[in-house]
Order: sequence, then structure tokens, then C-alpha cells
Amino acid sequence: MGANELSEDQVQFFRSNGYLVVPGSISAEECAALRNRAHNLVEQFRPEHERDDPDAPVFTTKNQEKHSNKAFLDSGYGVQCFFEESEDAKRAPLSKSINKIGHALHDLDDVFKAFS
Repeated sequence: MGANELSEDQVQFFRSNGYLVVPGSISAEECAALRNRAHNLVEQFRPEHERDDPDAPVFTTKNQEKHSNKAFLDSGYGVQCFFEESEDAKRAPLSKSINKIGHALHDLDDVFKAFS
């Protein structure tokens, strides 16, 4: 197995869990740059709708037909913040209520694009 290959255990873990941590594959500086840029994007986010508005962009893996609103469907062409779906998130500070930043993040944002 080469240095850039995954072990069978790693592949199985990824298939079972949907993610894989590969220690040492990303530098601390790269992580800090991505984390800082994500924080900046959230700080710059100005939602068009209040968090309890049915048209507010919410990311959920449940009831997709109910939650796939225009913001979600249009997000493939831009960088969009999506709210957490919980009631607690509706009362939390904006920076603590974002679930996801997507979808074209790695295509349109220079910091994420450089990482990709």
C-alpha cells in the first residue's frame, strides 16, 4: 500500500460513517485558514428571512420535500449559509445557528478553492 492509499479498514470506516479522519493529511495552517474563512462567511451572512420563517434556508436530512425550499435548490450556484433546524438554533446567536455552508463553496471561494 502506497503513502496516498487508504487501508481496507479506512475504506470500511468511511463507508459506514460517511467521513474519515486522516491524521497529518492537512496542516494546522490549512485548517486555521479554512476555519477562519468559514467564520468570516458566517459573519458576513445576512439572511433574507428570519430563522423561524418557513422560507429560511435550513439544512436537514429529514423531510427533504418539506425543507427543500428555493434557497436550498438555488444554492448550487453560490455560497449559502443554512440554519440548523432545531428550535434552540432559532434562539442562538447567528454564529451558533449555522449548520452548513454550501454548496459551491469550493468552486467560488478562493480560500476553499485553493484547498480543494
